[in-house]
Amino acid sequence: MITKSSKTAISLTSYISSKFSSQIPIIDLSTLHKSDPKSLHSLGQQIDEANKRIGFFLIKNTGINFNFISQLLRTSQAFFESPLENKLTCRNPDPDYLPWGYFPRNMEQLQRGKDFKNPKQDYLNDVNEQFNLQSRHSESLVPIRQFPPHPLEFKQVFETYYQQAYELSNLLMRGFAVALGVKPTFFEDKFTYGSSCLRVLHYPEGEKIAPGQFRASEHTDYGALTLLYSTASGLQVKNRKGEWVDIEVPWEHFVVNIGDLMAFWTDDRWVSNLHRVVAREETPKKRISVAFFHNPNHNALIECIPTCVDKNTGKGKYEKLFSGDFIMKKFKASVGEKDK
Repeated sequence: MITKSSKTAISLTSYISSKFSSQIPIIDLSTLHKSDPKSLHSLGQQIDEANKRIGFFLIKNTGINFNFISQLLRTSQAFFESPLENKLTCRNPDPDYLPWGYFPRNMEQLQRGKDFKNPKQDYLNDVNEQFNLQSRHSESLVPIRQFPPHPLEFKQVFETYYQQAYELSNLLMRGFAVALGVKPTFFEDKFTYGSSCLRVLHYPEGEKIAPGQFRASEHTDYGALTLLYSTASGLQVKNRKGEWVDIEVPWEHFVVNIGDLMAFWTDDRWVSNLHRVVAREETPKKRISVAFFHNPNHNALIECIPTCVDKNTGKGKYEKLFSGDFIMKKFKASVGEKDK
């Protein structure tokens, strides 16, 4: 739960420290903006420990202005509350570009993506609607960005946040490199244009949730890392014991978790962990979630990082793969398409 009240923020931080600190650590990114080797090494150790243990952590002192985050949330809410015909102006009709633009309610079921070669069809779709903004670079092989006519500030706000989240995510990748014992620039040539996605999800207030249905069903993310911000509770992650752990986020903090490609890169040294969004009440509260999925270039070859190879075999357990192919197959499975 997020609040602007400093008093509440302090109490929430204490709450996390007392209940979740052993599982969901908070990492201060202040030193990541500097080049002091000793500080970077300490930060790398914290990132490494968090990603080995649960694959999730909270971050603070990110450099992003949270007054702007408030504007982003207001703009998102205005869009989702607008008439359907306004939202459908940025609905991409081309099936080859399924992820982009506006997605109407209950179009996706994330749990199906766990078996993308033969996705199950009997799951109930997740209860949300969403807008997905893609990279502006032609190298990403995605369509031109489409924006709705209302609200008027939508394009400017979303493009600004996309760039801010992209830069913060690249900064985190430097921290990831230090954590893995490779040079800080190790990942830079894999993200020269990127195929990242800004996804804003609206979980409607009072929407009836059927038995066995979720606001977002259990899944792992697909890419390198996810940067998440939301307006209400409900996010849960599964720990090593198989228990679902609630993640509560104080004001001016983000959630970071790694995706499947990062687990492949590290040969499962780091955990791409199952998580979900549940409705806590019989009549759920409205929830807006801003997720930035930081993905490598679509043609980036994902293979085991040298510091993570098996010492006996000298290689990793996973076959090499291209980033874009894997991510698209996982997404198509979530909307019920079988791998061709």
